[in-house]
Amino acid sequence: MATSLRQRLKKIELIQALHFIACHFWGINYIKTLYLNFKWLPVRQALHFPIIVGRHVLLRDTSGKMEINGKAHFGQFCLSFYHTPVDYASNRSVVFNQGKIVIHGNVYLRSGVKLWVGDHGVLTFHGENAVGANSIIACFKKVEFGYFSVLSWGCQVYDTNFHFFRDMETGTVTKRSSFVKIGDHVWVGNSVHITRGARLPKGCLVSNRSVVSRSYMKEGEHIMIAGHPAVKVLDNIEKVKGEHFLDLTAEAQLAAIYDSM
Repeated sequence: MATSLRQRLKKIELIQALHFIACHFWGINYIKTLYLNFKWLPVRQALHFPIIVGRHVLLRDTSGKMEINGKAHFGQFCLSFYHTPVDYASNRSVVFNQGKIVIHGNVYLRSGVKLWVGDHGVLTFHGENAVGANSIIACFKKVEFGYFSVLSWGCQVYDTNFHFFRDMETGTVTKRSSFVKIGDHVWVGNSVHITRGARLPKGCLVSNRSVVSRSYMKEGEHIMIAGHPAVKVLDNIEKVKGEHFLDLTAEAQLAAIYDSM
């Protein structure tokens, strides 16, 4: 009975993989997909092809590795082949991984995303994460994305400022890198800069073009922050997900309410 169930699950996984390939045939770079899976992962995980690499992806440095916690499955880490309103050829994704990328679930990186993980860096995704087109993630120490946390397009996440600075009066030299933590169910608007030492609590919404440079953990969950530098502007707010976006009637009703104000 158990053997029969395992065989059926493997058959379902194979069908899903074939359907996936058929739908995205022209968008996948098969050579780089094959290379990254067997370069970064143990053979038993690589055979499931959890890493899918799209066209126009530049593999600048692949000396690092990837760690998948839990059972690996096909298409778990997708890099730059989903349809987005950008020119793929002129918005190349770049991978520079000398450290370690850790994933606990599905991760979707849109076209033009640049990943830079230094030799001591650990970049962690806790699952159901998406990074918008033309975003940059630079991890020299530790960057962590919580479950269901999403970046919109054109964002920058750095855990380092790349340089050391010295106070000329005291002679104190500041450290250049500090842990960045993005909590669960965080939504980050477009063109947001998240710098070293930033901490975002669960359910936080970040308005577009904000600069996030400190911890907001003590300001509660489900808050909205905005500005340069970002400050809390709203409490008890959350982004509506899933099928609610398809409810155009509700959207029209909300628009009518705001127009009457």
